[in-house]
Amino acid sequence: MKKLFSVLLAVILVCGTLPAVISSAAVDARLYNVYADGMIFQQNSEAIFAGTASSGARISVVLKDAGGNVSASGEASAGADGTFTVSFDSPAGSFDAYTVELSANGIPFCTLSNIVFGEVWLSAGQSNMSYAYVAAEDYVSPGNAVTEEKSWIRLFWCPEMAQYNGSA
Repeated sequence: MKKLFSVLLAVILVCGTLPAVISSAAVDARLYNVYADGMIFQQNSEAIFAGTASSGARISVVLKDAGGNVSASGEASAGADGTFTVSFDSPAGSFDAYTVELSANGIPFCTLSNIVFGEVWLSAGQSNMSYAYVAAEDYVSPGNAVTEEKSWIRLFWCPEMAQYNGSA
């Protein structure tokens, strides 16, 4: 009885740790922190994805439409320093939301959802530009469809950098 229990316990332990072993190969691959759900990329341009992975890892990026059809894809290998850059030609701007799936050596490691393509505008430099969008009178919170056009505004906020004041 003890022998049967020991064998059964060993089988359970091996089967229980197998998914962790399989997924550990993909844990090494990561996108940089600027990538997230709800992003907008420049239309009719090059959509670039960058991050780190094991040296020589084969990184694949697949863009899928709402129906799950592949719209674009790209592949590259991580360099000797462990960094990778993968790109594909971005589609024309629209209100269509896409999903981006990334894999390393065939093992998925990241999925980004609600990705759109359109015009990207950057602004910076004025102190009055720190006015929070949520404080606006006509702010539309995510999931609250007051007006469709305002729900497509995508904001990226970058924290201010500490300034050098001359003292060490």
